[in-house]
Amino acid sequence: MTIITKPITEKKKLEQPLVINESEADVESAVVSPAVYHKRNSWVLLLAALLFLSFGIIGCTFIYRSVHRNTNFRGWCHVPYGLNGDNSLASRSTFNEEFEVDVEKNYATVRVPDFSGGRAARFIHDFNANMTGIIDMIGDRCFVMPLDRRVIVPPTNMIDLVNKMWGGYYDIDMGRVRRRMRVVIPPLSDMKPVGLYIANECEGKSTYMLAPYHNILYKRSTSINGEFFAEFAGQNLQQIDVVNMAAVEDYEKQQNAALADLQH
Repeated sequence: MTIITKPITEKKKLEQPLVINESEADVESAVVSPAVYHKRNSWVLLLAALLFLSFGIIGCTFIYRSVHRNTNFRGWCHVPYGLNGDNSLASRSTFNEEFEVDVEKNYATVRVPDFSGGRAARFIHDFNANMTGIIDMIGDRCFVMPLDRRVIVPPTNMIDLVNKMWGGYYDIDMGRVRRRMRVVIPPLSDMKPVGLYIANECEGKSTYMLAPYHNILYKRSTSINGEFFAEFAGQNLQQIDVVNMAAVEDYEKQQNAALADLQH
């Protein structure tokens, strides 16, 4: 597995303050009055205080950015998988995956632009709302469902997992967990239950709830039928089969036709 990662925030070089050396005076011949001496000391103390304050601000900013970098993660990887449950080297394929993890906001996004036989999609896993959003990049619509923590690992664990894979300490479990889901029609009218991040990502798109189809959650080799989405998010390769995608497309065609009639 090939992983390339980079932090979200770029480093900025710390600029050293400029120190201006004043011209030296003849100490023996100079005559300094107490008032001038006191005034000069005041300026020196003020300058020292300003320099100390500026170093403190720069130091705090640097520390904050260092911490911020450790709580955010972005990268891409090649994920291997076996076709129809066959994990032999001869039958393995790979798909590309781009991911972004934010520990502070407690969410992760996974973009799968291409998967053999599947639909291009972007997954949003919101651990605060305990919801998963799927942006269908082909149909320009969204699907939402409860987040499955048995398959999707939390942001902190995801970063740790990627670091272990990068160091060669962890091998991906290429077993495929498949879930058969049906789309609940019509789309949602209230986006509050899906969480802020998913609502923002799906703004302007028809958003449908996914419900289990016969409550099937299994991990075995079965034939691939219909439309599906797939991703790797820490445990196994998760495949979500949508059994009634054709019904969704028919519904949207009817809605668009009705809207066109109203406009005429």
